[in-house]
Amino acid sequence: MKKLPKFNDKDDEEYHRFKKRILDVAMEIQMMTFKSKEPSEIFDKLIEKGYKAEECMIALDLLMDAKNNVPKIKEQAETIDKCMKTIFEQTEKINTAKQFYNLVENVYLKEFMQYDESRLPICFLWNKKGKPSIGIVPMENFTGHSPMDDLKRVVYGINPDAYLFCGEASMKQMTKDEVKDYEYGALQGDPQSKDILIMLGNTREGNEEFNKLFDMKRNKEDTKWEFELNKQVPAKNLESDKLP
Repeated sequence: MKKLPKFNDKDDEEYHRFKKRILDVAMEIQMMTFKSKEPSEIFDKLIEKGYKAEECMIALDLLMDAKNNVPKIKEQAETIDKCMKTIFEQTEKINTAKQFYNLVENVYLKEFMQYDESRLPICFLWNKKGKPSIGIVPMENFTGHSPMDDLKRVVYGINPDAYLFCGEASMKQMTKDEVKDYEYGALQGDPQSKDILIMLGNTREGNEEFNKLFDMKRNKEDTKWEFELNKQVPAKNLESDKLP
């Protein structure tokens, strides 16, 4: 693995800039891999975008090392692969955005959300030209901001025929002043908030939106998560400038 540069203080700005660039490169690699780009083409594209060769190699090493050697991420990858098997088996039968949404909704609720390792925010992407394909970009990050903050970048970067973002959130009724002062993650420990699951998607043309919000509850008898569609707060009301 390529040697990382040394930093005197992990709280300094230089360290955080370096960390953000490596995470950015890692996401770019994931997006271009989904688009079936060859390794040499991915490298050239990253250099064109202004990333240094050293940053590209460090990001690639981190991705490979995490998938193969970091227990948590290795377990995540194996569980996600298991959940995606159902989707891959039906991909060739998907001809419309509606069929794509329905397939992802069903598998995400019944499989992804039932395992701790795959219970994370994910952007599903569908391409119908040539050989139909459905891929994913896990949106979990450790940068202190909402996974949805990266949604535009992922969707515009890959430009699929349709996408569907699925992820958990905390919901609480707040005044405009409270929303203005809100910081990401503040609701997670708030006893007045409740856990919800959001699904938001659209097509490339922007003419087939998918918006659903589910209330979550744990079935104590078999520890499975159950979901009930929330019709009082339509997910389309949660749209923001974060959406493509």
